[in-house]
Amino acid sequence: MNPFIQNWLLPPRIYNVIESCKDLTYLILKNDLSLIKKNKTLKNKYKGERCFILGSAPSIKDIDILKLKNEHVIVMSTFYNHHQFKELAPEFHSNVKITDKSTESEKYDWLLAIDKNVNSSYFFFDLKDKWVIDKYGLFKNKNVYYIATSIIRRKFNISKITRFYRTNPLQALEIAIYLGFSPIYLHGIDLNEACINEYKHFFNSNLLPMKDPDIEKSDKSKRNQSTLFHATSLTYKEFEDIATYANNQNIDIINLNSKSMLKMFHYRDYNETV
Repeated sequence: MNPFIQNWLLPPRIYNVIESCKDLTYLILKNDLSLIKKNKTLKNKYKGERCFILGSAPSIKDIDILKLKNEHVIVMSTFYNHHQFKELAPEFHSNVKITDKSTESEKYDWLLAIDKNVNSSYFFFDLKDKWVIDKYGLFKNKNVYYIATSIIRRKFNISKITRFYRTNPLQALEIAIYLGFSPIYLHGIDLNEACINEYKHFFNSNLLPMKDPDIEKSDKSKRNQSTLFHATSLTYKEFEDIATYANNQNIDIINLNSKSMLKMFHYRDYNETV
């Protein structure tokens, strides 16, 4: 859309409606939505059981993840870089839609690295990335589920089109809720990038198969502080919406990470929980 029209002629709400319609139309016309019906088999499959969602923030180095070896564990993205990953052998792996800023080659490298390093029982990918997986024959003989996302309200139902995810933990949380897990414990999700102006993992960023174009080699963000805080605010709102939904549904979500900015969830000490 012409920037002049976007910034000066259209009210923000009208612009958002137009973008939502465009994204939803693309999703419906270019993707096989029948694939997400497979997710119905997962509805409340683990009703009443607990699970742990582990992020890749530096704080994950503070805990012994092998204490979770006999637990249901959801990891995301490049968590396979953890030195105890293979021994932990997490049951679930989740990866949000790869950014449109990435080239086909970069998307392939990202997905190939997951395919080579992860042997989870369940894989979750965005339906819009399926074409890369199919083109290069990735994840053969692995149990793959697809999630269809667009710019809509969150459905908390991954067998239907749901809201897009600004960050991996949001997808992992919606998956965990859909599977019926409660309580759901979080660790390694610091969400403090805007405060420190850095985007760090528990491992060296040189190990990433694809570098975020908005992040410098030093792990500093290329975006200015106001942009970072605005983006973080939108992400916080998504977590708050999930917290509200969980409270209304009597689903316990507990943050085990004292360094995390996710204050909308109750905190509990990791070592007192496992």
